Amino acid sequence: MTLLEQYNAKLGEMNDKIRAGQLPPEEMLVYQELVYRIAVLNTCKAFCAGAPVTMETAKLCLLGCVLTQMH
Repeated sequence: MTLLEQYNAKLGEMNDKIRAGQLPPEEMLVYQELVYRIAVLNTCKAFCAGAPVTMETAKLCLLGCVLTQMH
């Protein structure tokens, strides 16, 4: 089981406790941290999936130029 899968499983458990009204207020910080970590890992996952895979420097330079012009 990956770290992201473990975090999502824990989030599911915590969501069940919230729905049942059984999550103590002091655990809300843990919940917020968990949601944050899941978001970071999903962002990294999306970045890795969308990153260019090439060794052709001309294509990488073109991508760099496009990204520089975007901001």
